[in-house]
Amino acid sequence: MSRSRLAVAHGVARSLATALAVLLVLAGCGPRAPTAAELAQRQQAREAQELGAQYDAALTREDFALAQILGTLVLARHPASPEAQRIRPDFADVEERAEAQRDRKRQADLWTYHAVPMADGKGTVYTGFLWAQAEPGSRLPAVRLVLRNHPEWGLSAYLLLDVAPRPAAASAAPPAPAPEAPLPPAGDATSISPYRCPDPACHIALRFDDGPARTFTAYEPDERRTGALFIEEYDALTAAMEAARWMRIELPTPAGMRELRFEVAGFAPGRLAAPRTDR
Repeated sequence: MSRSRLAVAHGVARSLATALAVLLVLAGCGPRAPTAAELAQRQQAREAQELGAQYDAALTREDFALAQILGTLVLARHPASPEAQRIRPDFADVEERAEAQRDRKRQADLWTYHAVPMADGKGTVYTGFLWAQAEPGSRLPAVRLVLRNHPEWGLSAYLLLDVAPRPAAASAAPPAPAPEAPLPPAGDATSISPYRCPDPACHIALRFDDGPARTFTAYEPDERRTGALFIEEYDALTAAMEAARWMRIELPTPAGMRELRFEVAGFAPGRLAAPRTDR
């Protein structure tokens, strides 16, 4: 073999050896599998991002109660994440709004509404009622404030003294008031009027929040002893209720004045009429 050919052969051999060495080096520098700690960090970052996105969506819907739950999870589980840094500055305001939202729901849940079709098919009776706040240690019968929209009798507001004990908060929903206040069983302790309201009418004092007392006319139905005491001026009464949180009624009874407290803030007047269909 000539010297030139031999030199070429040696050059080719050196090139092949160099290329092989490079490939071996590259093979040794290939991507390594992530460690368990790195995988956990990635999972934590994804979870923080998902919770942050759900938090933003809850705020957009103004579901502050859910936003508080999601934000709390982000801050507790991922305190150093970008999502936590973004949420933290305004989170106290979100918590305040969430508490107010929960309180509004609690107030609304104090009311019970019913829509009962009349047996003669002439319409539907809409009622909403609210229990008076429990009086600690009292053995007096419970009292409901009932608002009623009757197809024939119109709008009415009345107090209804119940012979049965007041249902516990954890029990099933209390029974709906009948369109007409029921008569007590014969011989019951309420067979005499539970109110000191002479015929034809009397006056009762109502206070809304910290406002001054307002006088409303009240009367018992023709059949006294029903446990019902109707309050006139329905529009004025309900307008004041819509603007208040608490309503107090000084109720005259044969045993003296009895004060009833109603947390009226959750009243929804729209529930006392048929839903609108022109929307």
